[in-house]
Amino acid sequence: MHALDRLMWLMDAPVHSVSAVIGTHLHDQQADDLATLFLRMDGGLSGLVGSYGYRQGGPLNSTHILTEAASLRVMPDRLDIGCNDAWETLTLPIGKHLMLDALAEEWRDLRAWCREGQIPQVQSEFAGHVMDVVFAAEQSAKEGGEIQLAVLGRNRGSGGSARL
Repeated sequence: MHALDRLMWLMDAPVHSVSAVIGTHLHDQQADDLATLFLRMDGGLSGLVGSYGYRQGGPLNSTHILTEAASLRVMPDRLDIGCNDAWETLTLPIGKHLMLDALAEEWRDLRAWCREGQIPQVQSEFAGHVMDVVFAAEQSAKEGGEIQLAVLGRNRGSGGSARL
């Protein structure tokens, strides 16, 4: 969920369709251990979200942004940019836990809205669009095909959607 939210926030473009594989594919357990989502967005943009859990070893959680000129890979502890057939880790003034720091910032933003009435960076329409994508991904995984979404908004502040 957080990787999807992050990808949609970074891309700042409505999702038009999603194809997904979700389920228990790596070992026998009662919870999903794999989720891979491929998203198509405005302007020919696309994104891939993967969350994988393993019985032994650490999980792999990443967000990838693909463009014609370069790619961005967001990992829990770093940002990588891919260009000219090579990956380079970006040196930025970021915390030790990039993804947790971003989530904490969202919670601080929500607290400021509750306490001070400050307009949150992430508005309800965007959150609704994220949930529409999650539900479409679940449907895609069950049906084995691409699910189209009817997009109503155009950006973070009004990125809502309605399912077809």
